[in-house]
Amino acid sequence: MADAIDLTAKAQAGLRDALAGRLSPQQRRAAARLNIDRITRALGLIASIANPS
Repeated sequence: MADAIDLTAKAQAGLRDALAGRLSPQQRRAAARLNIDRITRALGLIASIANPS
């Protein structure tokens, strides 16, 4: 669960930076892709905890 929280915190910080306008449009797109991947991994970790095989 700690890994999921860490990924989510990193994604939130990255999205905040992208929305603050400190990045170029290309950097914002890259940041969005990276942070969507982080959120997806976090959700996967949570799902694996909630539904152990």
